[in-house]
Amino acid sequence: MLTARSLEKEFGARKNIDVIAFNPGLTGDTSLMAKQPAILKLLIPAIRPLFYLISLFKPAFFMGTAKRSAKALAELALGKVVLPSGRIYTSPVRGKLTSQTAQN
Repeated sequence: MLTARSLEKEFGARKNIDVIAFNPGLTGDTSLMAKQPAILKLLIPAIRPLFYLISLFKPAFFMGTAKRSAKALAELALGKVVLPSGRIYTSPVRGKLTSQTAQN
């Protein structure tokens, strides 16, 4: 966030560049699991429904997929999704992009 804020101050208004800090959210099907024990790798698909239930009450626990995160990032990069003015941070929550106000 600090880097995004700094880039926004430096280039945003002067060069008409949109700065976006993107957080893919909780993503269970990435290569980040490669160094985990085999039992944990087997458990992830089994506990995905549990994360879905928890996410009904705590949206941050919604476990997305790499494909869904990549699609959201592509939509941002191609300008298909535009953040409201003054917003530089976005993260998918329950599959939908959310944004927060940049604070100085």
